Amino acid sequence: MIQDKLEILERGKIIDHVLTDLASLGNQYGHSNYFKYALDENITFFKSCRSLFQYLKWLFLRAPVIDREKILELTDFPLPRWDQRMHLRLIELQARKFPGLIKPLVDKISHFIYSADAENPLVLMNFGSGGMEVERQVIEHLLSNRIKTPVIFIGVDTSDATKIIAKENLKIFGDAILIKEEENIDQDYLESLLKNVDIKPTIILCKNNIFTLLKVFRRETVHLIYHSLFKHHLSNSEKRDLDIVSEFLSKNSIEYDGYKSWFHIVFSHTIMGWHDPVFLNATILSDLRYFTKRELRQHVQRDRKLRFFAIGTYMLEHRRT
Repeated sequence: MIQDKLEILERGKIIDHVLTDLASLGNQYGHSNYFKYALDENITFFKSCRSLFQYLKWLFLRAPVIDREKILELTDFPLPRWDQRMHLRLIELQARKFPGLIKPLVDKISHFIYSADAENPLVLMNFGSGGMEVERQVIEHLLSNRIKTPVIFIGVDTSDATKIIAKENLKIFGDAILIKEEENIDQDYLESLLKNVDIKPTIILCKNNIFTLLKVFRRETVHLIYHSLFKHHLSNSEKRDLDIVSEFLSKNSIEYDGYKSWFHIVFSHTIMGWHDPVFLNATILSDLRYFTKRELRQHVQRDRKLRFFAIGTYMLEHRRT
């Protein structure tokens, strides 16, 4: 499992460094209304984190009126060191058996593989794959149960920082898996790979633009599309486009993300993230971008299966025959 490589800094110094970086972005990128709103809200958030009293004041007075469609998290800005820090902390949390943050998704993907035709290789694609902790846990299942189905896991993520983390996270398997890095892949690349597929689980790390994948792959090329704690980062139009790409590439898709719950925000998520302001920012601002259970139910199409979990997440499955 990946080692905790977080830089050890006092809480106040972390906040100072983040605020300095955010201020530099304001000078570098100008002040469009959308960017300035998100930047100002992040600056206000980190200033509030200097004390628990100020944070609670922000949480109860400011957080409820933040525009869900305009807010960004710190890791959405071009600041690689904070992106890396957050993902390392996220992997650490995801790897814990309690609360089992990604366990429902890992179990569902594992079951999908177990129930497939063992003679034919499977192609699975993860949008916004991050540190690939989902794949690490699925592969752990496959190897421990000696599953012989050849599986290709394609992790699509444009972040160089998360690619480094993913390789480090998967290093535990040594020669038991294959890892390939590519800038971009397409149908020809995949078909060539399938002609010489290895019995070992294969990881493909690529940086394709998710929204143009339907231009370089044929329809229903992938056996399963999934993404974890990713969709809330997108605008409403991007969310619709993501669904279009998913339905084009595969008959099967799994959307796994969080739902908005003030109980989780005020209690478990604040307590869980308080010691690290960067992780707290990712956790709480994600919470503010989530849909409520009611909103999710209202927008679910009849051919999809929606499930909620007590840890504050939901799973939306779509399977076409």
